[in-house]
Amino acid sequence: MDKRNTPFDRLIDDFLLAKRSAGCSEKTLSWYRDNILNYQRFLEGEGNPALLKSFSADSVRRYTVHLQGRRVKFENNPLRRTVGQALSSQTVFGYVATLGVFATWLAAEGYTRSNLLQGVPRPRKRKTAVSGLSREEIERLLARVPKHTLVGTRDRAILITLLGCGLRASELCDLTLNEAHIEEGYLKVLGHEFDGVVAQIASEVQ
Repeated sequence: MDKRNTPFDRLIDDFLLAKRSAGCSEKTLSWYRDNILNYQRFLEGEGNPALLKSFSADSVRRYTVHLQGRRVKFENNPLRRTVGQALSSQTVFGYVATLGVFATWLAAEGYTRSNLLQGVPRPRKRKTAVSGLSREEIERLLARVPKHTLVGTRDRAILITLLGCGLRASELCDLTLNEAHIEEGYLKVLGHEFDGVVAQIASEVQ
């Protein structure tokens, strides 16, 4: 079979298998899948077949422009009530960056003679400064946590760990008991791009 006629579904499955064997987390694999499927739906919306031959630099450029003009809707999300807001530059970058990883894999596996997206610039990300919490803001957060209950004790420990160690919420959620060295006073935080870092546990959490 002409490789150009390879179905996207098969390519996605093979790509994810390769990334899983390389040690990518399930969260990263799910992110890759969703991003590539979103691009596949864009191709089909243009009337293109969901085959490798539809994957091109030009289609990715059109897809980027499509994303930059896309409006998001959160009518059914109680936490996000903004309707008609444009996708952030970081979100657009993430969608397109995934296709860059996919294109590199296609070339490495011999599906394409070269990286089809080589030389295609990725959309710029707007840098935003992240401001820290003031002491008063931290105290207000902790004051909202119920005292003298098991749930309150847990939530207080979570807040103090997040604030004191500088962990991402996903990193904290992925922690296991084997990575929490309570008596020694530290956490071993693992990630898909590094072997691990040590974060000290606050004495109040211990």
